[in-house]
Amino acid sequence: MIVLVLLACNYFLLSSLVAIGLGLVLAKLVTETVSSSEQAVLAASDVATFTTENKKAISDNLYTFKKVDENRYVISGHTTDGSTTFLNIGTPRIPNRNVSEIIELQSGSNQTIGFYGTTSQRYLYFWHDASRLYYDRNSTLAALTCEFELYKPSANAPADSPIPGYELVNGISGVEDGGEYLITSKVSGNYYIMNPTLESINYKHVAKVSDETYVNPAATASSTITFTGVANGSTSVKVGDVIYFVAVKEEGIVCDHASTVVVDTKEPTCAEEGYTGDEVCINCGEVVAKGEAIKTLEHQTEVQGAAEATCTEDGYTGDEVCTACGQTIEKGEVIKAAGHKTEVRGAAKATCTEEGYTGDEICTVCDEVVRKGEVIAAKGHNYVNGTCTNCGQDDPDLNRTYALRYITVGEQTGWYYANVKGEVDRSYTGVTANEYGWWYVKGGVLDLSYTGFGQNENGWWYVSDGQVDFNCNGLVNSAYGWWYVSGGRVDDTYTGLVANAYGWWYVVKGQIDFAYTGLAQNAYGWWYVENGQIDFDYTGLAANAYGWWYVKRGQVDFGYTGLAHNGHGWWYVENGQVDFAYTGTVTWYGTDYNVKSGQVMFGSIRF
Repeated sequence: MIVLVLLACNYFLLSSLVAIGLGLVLAKLVTETVSSSEQAVLAASDVATFTTENKKAISDNLYTFKKVDENRYVISGHTTDGSTTFLNIGTPRIPNRNVSEIIELQSGSNQTIGFYGTTSQRYLYFWHDASRLYYDRNSTLAALTCEFELYKPSANAPADSPIPGYELVNGISGVEDGGEYLITSKVSGNYYIMNPTLESINYKHVAKVSDETYVNPAATASSTITFTGVANGSTSVKVGDVIYFVAVKEEGIVCDHASTVVVDTKEPTCAEEGYTGDEVCINCGEVVAKGEAIKTLEHQTEVQGAAEATCTEDGYTGDEVCTACGQTIEKGEVIKAAGHKTEVRGAAKATCTEEGYTGDEICTVCDEVVRKGEVIAAKGHNYVNGTCTNCGQDDPDLNRTYALRYITVGEQTGWYYANVKGEVDRSYTGVTANEYGWWYVKGGVLDLSYTGFGQNENGWWYVSDGQVDFNCNGLVNSAYGWWYVSGGRVDDTYTGLVANAYGWWYVVKGQIDFAYTGLAQNAYGWWYVENGQIDFDYTGLAANAYGWWYVKRGQVDFGYTGLAHNGHGWWYVENGQVDFAYTGTVTWYGTDYNVKSGQVMFGSIRF
């Protein structure tokens, strides 16, 4: 009797054994046809080289973005053996792990996107260095190295897309819940994409977009392959990247197991044991030697999430986490807040003239102001026998402060400009004040007979019978001219029109300008001033910086339109102003006049 054994290196495919006799069909291999070809990427080797030996389909590098809330996603992919991997920035240089992390998308420049791990509190980083083409993490969203482009598969992808069949996503706004995208970085004209893998070697998480085409091996095999065995022995057939061994064995013949292969090997990880694989004879299919379990690997740990305690917030020792598998080996512990340690800063004693301060209570560790201080009022001077008992200062009133005092000088008692010792300042003439008002002093003595202007450090004042008249408002005459007084003081800031019993006058910086002839304005309009006074009898034309104007009884008449004359001729006036831009005909009192540039052109007509 003939027996057929079908053995595939790496895995077995379903086969049906038929024992009909020598020369008949013994086994049938059925395969599934899939898509034939697509763009290829070259996954990096252990030493960051990109060769065709590691070629794979670009679609195998798509990541699914599952939305959690606004701009926050869980991002997952699948390894070549179907395991799920997640984008997790918790481990340096290893962006794919079997533990998920919520990733926040942040806008970069020119449609780029930054990936921020909300647990690890780090940004995904890609080295732009030919000697270090791998992922890492960074604390800030640095330009270029922390910004990535997303591409999605699209039937409408532009012909010039750097990744054929894929379309650039327009920043964060283009990311859709459940969408599949390539995570890409451009370095020196080449596109590198993230490779979904659970390998512990950092370079293997990177793939390079190539010009190669990836042909799916399942598509090149026939849907049915027939093997016919006629005698003892073995043969092999390669379908895609898998070699199938076909052994024909006649009962009763002992196999010497001369040719064997090792199948079902498995590398150990931190979480699962590995397996050395079974040694199987390729001639008869018998398991010659069973494999052995390989112990799980030791966890490679680092402390994550550590934070120092502050004065007001608890800290954390950090979790001991395996960088290979993401498992938390040992949870950390809370570090209690230390509390403030304070000292008083900024304290100052009050003086006689300046306020003091109790000082702020400030933490010496974090510089927080725990308690604000309070102002201490100034003490004020306490003069005893002419000296302040607090600061030692002499009483300035004893001999340096002069004021209007009622004292006796010689045999005369009256008001004098003197200090507390009774020393009169005979050189002083001007205005000074006491509790009864402001007064005019001449030669150190109050002069109640004086009416006119007096000066002190605050300006010039109108004095009537020796006292400043704060009720005086208007124009006042003096030996130095007419002045505008407001509240008793000469207002040397005022320029404008002011009235008195003699008319309206033009004042410049507080004084009537009798030399001024022209136009001036007040709240009632524009007026014609001649020799400093409004001329209410004047009707005619007058000029200022804005043009020539028609004045009627001293006031510019903005409602007037017609003809008017001055020493230079007759002119056309519109809305009170000579219109120098007008050329044409004007009808005035039933007669038509030719006007050019605002002036009447009489020709032979004379007035």
